[in-house]
Amino acid sequence: MSKKSDTFLYAALGFAAMLIMVYNFIIEYFLEIIYVVVCFLALYYLIKHLSEKYGWLGFLPDYFFKNQKEIDAANELEELRDVSNSRDVNYVYLMYDPSLELHKIGYSKDAKHREKTLQGQSPTIELISKKEYPSKTKARQIESLLHKKYTSKRTRGEWFRLKKKDVDYVKGYLK
Repeated sequence: MSKKSDTFLYAALGFAAMLIMVYNFIIEYFLEIIYVVVCFLALYYLIKHLSEKYGWLGFLPDYFFKNQKEIDAANELEELRDVSNSRDVNYVYLMYDPSLELHKIGYSKDAKHREKTLQGQSPTIELISKKEYPSKTKARQIESLLHKKYTSKRTRGEWFRLKKKDVDYVKGYLK
């Protein structure tokens, strides 16, 4: 063999060796990273599934993934829970439309009348809970905070896809 062909052969072998090293490095470390990410995702969805189905560790998804605005709204709602009487009565209400499986959180001067107007659009809508507030300002404030608390569950406008624990909270709040 000539020196040129030897040089070319050695260069090709060196290049092939480098490709094999880079390939092994990428595969080894990249696959480890993918493996760790997949394991964490699987663990998260397992915890989420168990908490939804059995109530196990139900606080974990909320604790780790709740938006700070939702947490602030929940805290402010607790501060405003007990509001005294006044002349300008308004209601904050929770309604449910079983045909869409959606809940509506709103405020109105007359919650029963509001229910009837909504039933004109969808006859299955029903008033679940309402609470009287001493002023329109307070009612709007409570409604706005409830909307913020459930921002991640909003489907459109004032309609939310709430879980049972969310509905229980709103019903309890509006007692």
